[in-house]
Amino acid sequence: MLGVLHELSLAQVAAATAGDTVVANRLAQAIDEADAAIESLRRLARGIHHATLTEAGLLAALEALADEAPIPLEVEAPAHVRYPPEIEATAWRVVADTVAAADRLDGDGVDVRVRQVGDRLHLDLGIDGASGVPDTIGLADRVGAAGGTLTFDLTESETLRLHVELPCV
Repeated sequence: MLGVLHELSLAQVAAATAGDTVVANRLAQAIDEADAAIESLRRLARGIHHATLTEAGLLAALEALADEAPIPLEVEAPAHVRYPPEIEATAWRVVADTVAAADRLDGDGVDVRVRQVGDRLHLDLGIDGASGVPDTIGLADRVGAAGGTLTFDLTESETLRLHVELPCV
């Protein structure tokens, strides 16, 4: 895709230099669309599996997610602690899916607390101000496939609380 973008840019410069403004404008539009497609592919790839997760672990990946999230994401997690790769991937996906769901439900933000209790990884998530409840069945299926459990509760303060436990040994 980057090669195509480069070729389009060269063609646009050539068209502009030749004075063909119609072609130059169409190529500029194609460049904008190619840029948008590249960014969409990057977001998709991050959504499938964030590279930071593999390289630096759950905390770093959650912090990167917070930087990119469409709504505020507050993260509390131990530094320099690694968990089994499939557990980190599941935990990251649960948080990413929760942020996406909270955004769709016009939530004000999400907070997540990660901690290890014995041989279990605990994720406590809160969605503030959402206009509904996200699809917890999909989340529960993902967590269950990793050998974990998910419970949720809507508090009186209109905060949806999710609690996830995953095996980490």
